[in-house]
Amino acid sequence: MKRIVLALACFALTGCQAMMYGTASDLNDLRIGMSKSEVLAVMGTPMLSEANADTNEEILIYKRMRHVITWGPKPYHVTLRGGKVVSYGEQK
Repeated sequence: MKRIVLALACFALTGCQAMMYGTASDLNDLRIGMSKSEVLAVMGTPMLSEANADTNEEILIYKRMRHVITWGPKPYHVTLRGGKVVSYGEQK
């Protein structure tokens, strides 16, 4: 019985994180060439952003759950060059 309660508690807490962070499936709606405003409409506000004037790149960092049932969020990036998406995916 204790194992069932523990398993249900873990499942519930993981589900709460997915509601808080969202899932990586949001990235399926991104496309190369999208503008920053289009990315923000799909992904929302990033948890962090970085910019490099030398390369004219801006990197938006998001935390997302890989799946609804995962142990913790992972960082994902969206890289814009000249205001357009040039890459996105799980941050390595």
